[in-house]
Amino acid sequence: MAAKGLFVAIAAVVSIAGCVPLPGNSQYQRYEIDLSANGRHYTFQQFFRCYQQAEFSAADGNFHPTTRATGVGTTAADIGDGLVLLFEVQGCNSNEKTELPKTAKVLVNPNNPERIYSVIGILANPSIVINHVIVEPFQGANRELGPTPEQVALKEQVRDHQRGFQRVRARVIPYQVWATSDQSRAYFGHFQSVAVAKVGDAPPASGWPDQFVQFQFWKERAYQTGSDGRITGLSEFELVYNGEAFEVPDRTPDPAWVWYSTEQTRNDHPIPHYEPKFALVIYKGTLIRVKKAQEIFDPQTKNILLLVHWYEGYPWGGPDEIDVKRLMAQRK
Repeated sequence: MAAKGLFVAIAAVVSIAGCVPLPGNSQYQRYEIDLSANGRHYTFQQFFRCYQQAEFSAADGNFHPTTRATGVGTTAADIGDGLVLLFEVQGCNSNEKTELPKTAKVLVNPNNPERIYSVIGILANPSIVINHVIVEPFQGANRELGPTPEQVALKEQVRDHQRGFQRVRARVIPYQVWATSDQSRAYFGHFQSVAVAKVGDAPPASGWPDQFVQFQFWKERAYQTGSDGRITGLSEFELVYNGEAFEVPDRTPDPAWVWYSTEQTRNDHPIPHYEPKFALVIYKGTLIRVKKAQEIFDPQTKNILLLVHWYEGYPWGGPDEIDVKRLMAQRK
């Protein structure tokens, strides 16, 4: 009867409030990231609490247990030389000590964000080595949950100078892939300088002709595909931002993805999460505006380059609750 009474009580609260914590389901966790940055060693720990709560579903009129957490999210930590480490605290499903992927982001200059590195294990310049990332349960609730006051203040500093970031990646489509017919060879053979595919040259499968711009005969290409149907065997590389436009690097870039603050992300729109209309690329003297994906042809190398534009509106990947509130306030 006691259990039934508890069930009825929870149901009553859920029907009013939409959700309610379930008793006896709290679990405390410790997150730790250990790394070196430009020769200095750092270990950051963060404690958080996982719990289950019953949430009401309008779809079936019932409530369902859902895992929630307090003290999680993206934390900002100072690692010297104007660098800010951004790491995602998570791990509610860990019932024992668990190693997580060695990933984090490094933002350059919190007062005037220039770029963000997506680090996987090791980064050459700046020198970052992530030694381990772990999460494990711990007993008791005598720890402060979430980031430290200094880390909260640093994240606010980054937030106060909020701006979006762009990156551009190129995929090389060689002669043997596109030159599959006399018509295709004749079409590309008449180009004497760098050519940029135009809207309407080929109807894209996506249905957004101004966002995904390809050359004619794209359906005739002899791509290799894997068992999952994805294209394989083509080389790709990241472009670098020179202060005005993205360009092909003169050396092999670091394996990390680099997201840049550009003229477009700083000036295109006052709302931080707004996606720029394009990324500006310069290739052998030709300026190209890349909205989502844009093909160009180089008659010297006989390669088609597929340029793909990516955008992140926030340094931490997506808006926090406070970001959403500020965005709504801007729109009023």
